[in-house]
Amino acid sequence: MFRKILAFAFAVSTCFLASQPVSAAEYPSKNIRIIVPYSAGGGVDVPIRMMSDLAGQYINGHKLIVENMPAGGSIAGSTAVFKAPADGYTVLGYTPTTVIASLTRQTPFKTDSFQPVAAFCQDPTVVVVRADSPIKDIHDFMETAKQRKLIINISAPGNIPQLGGMLLEKQFNVQFSYVVAKSGGMQITQLLGGHVEAALLSLGEASVNLEAGKIRCIGIMSDKKYEGFENLTPFSSIGFFYEGEDGVRSSEWGTTRGLAVKAGTPDEVVKKLNDIFGSIINSPEFQARMKKAGFPCVYMDSAAFTQQMDNIAHTCSYLLQNQINSK
Repeated sequence: MFRKILAFAFAVSTCFLASQPVSAAEYPSKNIRIIVPYSAGGGVDVPIRMMSDLAGQYINGHKLIVENMPAGGSIAGSTAVFKAPADGYTVLGYTPTTVIASLTRQTPFKTDSFQPVAAFCQDPTVVVVRADSPIKDIHDFMETAKQRKLIINISAPGNIPQLGGMLLEKQFNVQFSYVVAKSGGMQITQLLGGHVEAALLSLGEASVNLEAGKIRCIGIMSDKKYEGFENLTPFSSIGFFYEGEDGVRSSEWGTTRGLAVKAGTPDEVVKKLNDIFGSIINSPEFQARMKKAGFPCVYMDSAAFTQQMDNIAHTCSYLLQNQINSK
């Protein structure tokens, strides 16, 4: 009988302790799982695995365990994090794809279901053409688009680069004819083969062929200067801008890649994660690896990343209203 009482008391105390909020002072006390909702080897997976390699000294000797869940175009992985406890031990590789999915598809999560922690990459959208294209510059590109539909490829319908194209269409009263390729690599292949006139993709996807001189950049949706590409013409030079959720005009449009946790995670834990990932992202080792891999490394803390994703959600809601109404 005494043994049963002891066992019951232990079970009760264990449940009580398990129900207590996560202590930031003790966090992390075990390995952290990062779910990447995309295939291995992509623009989210590679940097996160770089972080995993460097993480030990920043997380009390524990590990970042990276797991890929690519099914459903980010929905499977995002759902797994949404269903996990809000304790900071399950982290999502977070991009606008998850935001767009929550707006346009039937998903268990919503745009406010995740708390952005830190961003590690801001990959601006670019328009590129073949090196021998008759379209010489950004003004020539826009003048041609006003005369007829330019044939431009994208890697997926409704992705960030295509939405950048839609912003151009709405602001400058032009129309593009979109061709869907299966990847950024396929976009380049189609472009070099003469099957399309231009491609909308991220700078990171275009960088190798830009450096090789096989393609030319007509314009970049950013006013920042990226190392090795300082002379690219910004679309802001012709007056391009959009208005974010905060009402501020911006000419920065691209794929922001970062990390998020389930909404409701204790603020102290979010701050601790922000500090941890900020230290990794800003470390010389991580910066050097990102540069070598061709990814534009840009750190945003939790507040800046949250505002960025809110702006993207606001703009996507405006651009994708038909899809949102019909889901």
